[in-house]
Amino acid sequence: MRENRERKSQLLDISEEAMDIRISYGTYGVLEVKTTSPVNLVDFPGTGAAAIDDVNTAVREALDHPLQLPPLAQCVTPGDRVVLALRRGTPRGAEILAAVARYLIPIVSSGGQLTVLRTESDETAGRGDPRPFLSAEEGQALEVLTHRADRQEELALLARFRNGRPLRLNRALIDADVVIPVGCTPPGKAWSAYGTSGAVFPTFSDRVSQLAHWRDVVQRTRRTKIPVPGHGDRTGREANWLLGTQFAIEVVPGPHGSVLNIVAGAVVAARQSARDEYRKWWCPKVDGKAELVIAGVDHNPSHTPWENLAQAAWTAARLVRRGGQIVLMTDWDRDMVPQLINENSLAEVSGIWSWSDFLQTHGDLAVPFWLLARVRRHARVCLWTAQSLADESLSGWRERLSLETTSGEAVINRLIRHVESCTVFSHASLAWPKVSRGPSAGVAG
Repeated sequence: MRENRERKSQLLDISEEAMDIRISYGTYGVLEVKTTSPVNLVDFPGTGAAAIDDVNTAVREALDHPLQLPPLAQCVTPGDRVVLALRRGTPRGAEILAAVARYLIPIVSSGGQLTVLRTESDETAGRGDPRPFLSAEEGQALEVLTHRADRQEELALLARFRNGRPLRLNRALIDADVVIPVGCTPPGKAWSAYGTSGAVFPTFSDRVSQLAHWRDVVQRTRRTKIPVPGHGDRTGREANWLLGTQFAIEVVPGPHGSVLNIVAGAVVAARQSARDEYRKWWCPKVDGKAELVIAGVDHNPSHTPWENLAQAAWTAARLVRRGGQIVLMTDWDRDMVPQLINENSLAEVSGIWSWSDFLQTHGDLAVPFWLLARVRRHARVCLWTAQSLADESLSGWRERLSLETTSGEAVINRLIRHVESCTVFSHASLAWPKVSRGPSAGVAG
């Protein structure tokens, strides 16, 4: 009896011991919380990994030692027309393009042509142009084109997919001798074709093909019960094959828009290597699902604030019980203006109120709003900021998406105390944890 009382006393002492929780969010935000409640604190190896500082050296090393192919210098000959196709959202994309251009210009400059193809969204945001990172002479040897999906004169028919649909791409891709897609490794099954596969299709296809792609995505997700969108990676791979793409560059992302690694080589090998490394950094196992999930949202400048938020919500939805609550910690109160698709986007979705039509109209820029709506059907979603958000800061999307808002450290402490299980993690815009079949109750992390 005495031993039992001593053991019970020890368990009480352990349960009442305060636990230090540190949550990173936004660009530099950190919230430190002490709690005696059991919390599953998820750590990611990628958080402490050293990010690449010298992009030029890293790119040159990857191009000189690619996977399953000779050095890129041996894959390109003088006089070749080479196109670098940049996938929107690739971190430090302009710097990576500049490094590749610096490598290729001496090879193709005699009678050849080096072209960078970027999306219209990147042009609008001032991204995807490597010339500011090049010398004046190098910049003159480079052509920068922006893809316009509605300009038929800039498109050409390449082939047909296995389903019979035509594959129309930007003419620069079809006229090129060598196409090198540059993309970013996705967190799990991304909502559209991310990575190097998405750097060709649907990114640089015609508007009709893009609309058909998003219609397929909506139809697939209507058949699922959890907020996991369909994936278009298979179609992207088929487009790469039809185009004859052999060489690819894929980026392994780090926190806050940094880069952990740059992989180059044969398309399939580069994708697999980058994803294996991504899983090592950002895909740990988590024991069961929790009633409350608190997630720190990174500020990744390669994506819009809404994209960062939606990706974090999608990740958190994997870890929360149906009907539970997700708290997304952001720094939107620090002079951060969440960019909308355009000034009429909310009015358009209110008038149409069809996510299928909305996605087909605005493409991947509309995905965050649609994705948040799907997550909201799975669990309550709350945006946390250190200071209260102004009513107009979300431009009406708060009501349309049924998003809750809150602020202050005391709220986090109160939420943790009033639930049976809680999971907390940072860098939710990057993470893609795997849920094991362990107990769903929180355990000290």
